[in-house]
Amino acid sequence: MTHPYFVVGNWTAEPLDIWHIQRAPDDASEQTAIHDELAEGARDVHGGVEVVWAADEADARVQALREAQETKARIVAWATDRAARLQALEEANEANACRSARPSQPDSDDHRTPSAPVPPPGHPAGRTTPPTRRDRRCP
Repeated sequence: MTHPYFVVGNWTAEPLDIWHIQRAPDDASEQTAIHDELAEGARDVHGGVEVVWAADEADARVQALREAQETKARIVAWATDRAARLQALEEANEANACRSARPSQPDSDDHRTPSAPVPPPGHPAGRTTPPTRRDRRCP
């Protein structure tokens, strides 16, 4: 039969640093009071309290370590996926910036003559400032 256990420790340490394991009382109001007391003490030293369901203290330690490792794996996977999405978004934004930086070509039906010739992209004609980051990236 499993019971709730308070596991107190530093959840960001490598390896996980567990300081205290205590079976939670059956009474909900006592559980809350003890949890709050443990949490206040743990916060003072940059720790935290987790509640795990286990058969005994040894099982509670194993359960807490497993849950911490699973949480860390989910965070790493999320961060890796987020970094890949941000990279793809940055590349798409750069491609869009290059497309919008190119001078538009007149339609074939447009027979008007422009008042001044438009230099090709990247041409230094008339440039008074150094090339920008976008100028160096755009073909």
